[in-house]
Amino acid sequence: MKFRAVVFICAFFVVFVTGSCSSDNPVDPDAIIITGTVRLVGANFPSLIITDRDNQDWYVENDDMVKLSKMEHKEVKVSGKPEYEELTVSGVQMGVKHYLRNIKVLN
Repeated sequence: MKFRAVVFICAFFVVFVTGSCSSDNPVDPDAIIITGTVRLVGANFPSLIITDRDNQDWYVENDDMVKLSKMEHKEVKVSGKPEYEELTVSGVQMGVKHYLRNIKVLN
């Protein structure tokens, strides 16, 4: 249980290090701002991600993929709501997958 708390705190800290929150985005205080490179990763099940300047991968899904697909291999500045999924294998915490939802392109 302590491990999950530590992972959550670390993930929460990463959000504030890699992006800026409510003070920079008064319209939507839950959104963060991320600057990074749009990449397509994976072979059988490709995913569109934004890799920020701290090498944190943010997964993009659904309608947001359509918005960013033409910007592949380019640096973008986006705003979106962060969500996290704990990755577990056989009951062991293996990491956290970061998602960015409701993306708005800022540049």
